Amino acid sequence: MKKNVYLDEHAKKTLDKLSQPIQTEFYALFQVLEQTGQLDLPNAKKN
Repeated sequence: MKKNVYLDEHAKKTLDKLSQPIQTEFYALFQVLEQTGQLDLPNAKKN
């Protein structure tokens, strides 16, 4: 199930403040979310 994931300007600015490895991890999670429509545990878990 393909989903569209959009980031607003505030989210983009917040991500830009993070270190490059963390940004890469977030964008990888966004790609998984777009392709499958969901995240597997532990990434899908609310803290």
